[in-house]
Amino acid sequence: MDNTTLLATLRRRHPSRFARHAAVNVGPGWHGIIVDLLARIDRLLSPEEVLVIHAIHGADGTLSMISLAHGGTAAAVRTLFDEARAEAARRCECCGRPGIPHQVGEGTRIRCHEHTEANDG
Repeated sequence: MDNTTLLATLRRRHPSRFARHAAVNVGPGWHGIIVDLLARIDRLLSPEEVLVIHAIHGADGTLSMISLAHGGTAAAVRTLFDEARAEAARRCECCGRPGIPHQVGEGTRIRCHEHTEANDG
């Protein structure tokens, strides 16, 4: 699944959680982590609690999210996101198998042994 399809799927499942011009840009190995994160957020928050996601992306081997939330909602989402980021740090961006940081081109990417030389997710 590419990132456009992933975002469309997430919007259908979580229609109130994404900004109009939201973007998702992560390797396919991290797609399951994102799907799980959003499901966990929806189980935790009521529909009235505001969380608007503007972007989810991989940056230099780290999962990042830009979002808007308030008060207790922000703290609760931060805890879940920190858990997702820790999981991503141990999963190959290409395939989702266990991985470690590798220098790829100009940056760092999380890769399994098989994808050590892959240039992108």
